Amino acid sequence: MLSSKYAHVPVKVVQKDLEENHNRKISRSFIQNISQLVSNLLLRKEENWEYKIPKMPRVVKTISIGIDGTCMPMGDTHWREAMCGTISFYDEDGKRMHTIYIANAPEYGKGTFKYRLDKEILAVKKLFPKAEIIGVADGAKENWLFLEKYTISNTLDYYHATEYLTKASKGIHPRSKTLRKTWYEKACDTLKNVKDGAKDLLKEIKGLKDKKLSNSVRDGVDSTITYFNNNLERMNYKDSIDKKLPIGSGVTESACKIVVKQRVCVSGANWSEYGAKRFLPIRAISLTEGRWSQIWNRFMGDKEMVA
Repeated sequence: MLSSKYAHVPVKVVQKDLEENHNRKISRSFIQNISQLVSNLLLRKEENWEYKIPKMPRVVKTISIGIDGTCMPMGDTHWREAMCGTISFYDEDGKRMHTIYIANAPEYGKGTFKYRLDKEILAVKKLFPKAEIIGVADGAKENWLFLEKYTISNTLDYYHATEYLTKASKGIHPRSKTLRKTWYEKACDTLKNVKDGAKDLLKEIKGLKDKKLSNSVRDGVDSTITYFNNNLERMNYKDSIDKKLPIGSGVTESACKIVVKQRVCVSGANWSEYGAKRFLPIRAISLTEGRWSQIWNRFMGDKEMVA
């Protein structure tokens, strides 16, 4: 009960709830220590078995894998990047049916996070051998190096790409906000709904190289050209839409907010490395449908662990 409550709300809220609704006065440090102990036990249990995936209401056609990071407060004065991963299951109409969340505390090299995500992906591949596995992420090179081990295709998050079109629009129409807005809206439509639209836009933006622009606008145009060049093969949005595949990493970005931000970035939060490592994986387990009860049923049935 303590670990479940602490996974969802700050310790002072757990403390108040226990006192007001359960007539139990417990110190904050006790709640934190118990939760860390539970986390150690459950994560050790998790090492030796695989979760059951909920029964899907329809056939799983596509599995989308996403990776992203978001900063959390560590120590007294600095923030570091915690990692989130998602594995989402879609039917033939492109409707999402279930999502697995994976989260890990900030770490150099991200080894633990990658290990846990690797394990989840391999288990999913065994269960759904006929499903098409794709990756959807932002433009970070490290994301693609990881995803390409498992995916047959990858898609750059559409909305990240449109942010660069904003920069390019200032080069297309540097003096008119109205014309800039009109071009941007048309460019977004081209990118999304025209086959090879990204190639057409890249060619148009490259045409600005000889145009006289301010330094700041020139930097924006150059960065857009570089971004499109680096990700062009992952920007086939029209094909993805026709196949009813996701083109946005909103599920993963939402995971960063729900799993990490909403809980660990509350006012006054200050996480130790040990505390963050024990907390975030449990938070992700508790937010993935069906996993909390599964792992507790396993835990309670394991005489060795209970002892």
